Amino acid sequence: RSETPEEVQCLLADIFHLSDWKDDLRQGILVDLYFYTLQFAKDNEFSTEQTSAWFSVIKSVHEMTVDTPYGNVDPVFKYFKELLLCHSVKRPPYSVALFSVDQVKKLTSYAVNTYLRHFKM
Repeated sequence: RSETPEEVQCLLADIFHLSDWKDDLRQGILVDLYFYTLQFAKDNEFSTEQTSAWFSVIKSVHEMTVDTPYGNVDPVFKYFKELLLCHSVKRPPYSVALFSVDQVKKLTSYAVNTYLRHFKM
């Protein structure tokens, strides 16, 4: 189990094959994104299942972001909300209720104030 931030970042870099993350700006940003996503889950005492779902949401949103044209903040945010909804409402087999309403508010606020805020840069 990795404990220090540096150990967690090294583990993430290894898992996602980001071997040049300390020198390559893009790889470094991706490692930071993943690290702070996990840190947010830890700070909010998410279960393993919640942490996994949250990480998957952020990873999927980021992949959509880089795979679509610039200026895509509206479709990306819509996709984020759809993914979060799938993990917040119990409608088997389409969705499961992993996150409470309060958690959804925190997740949305975090995503808007960290990840999505940088779209205009």
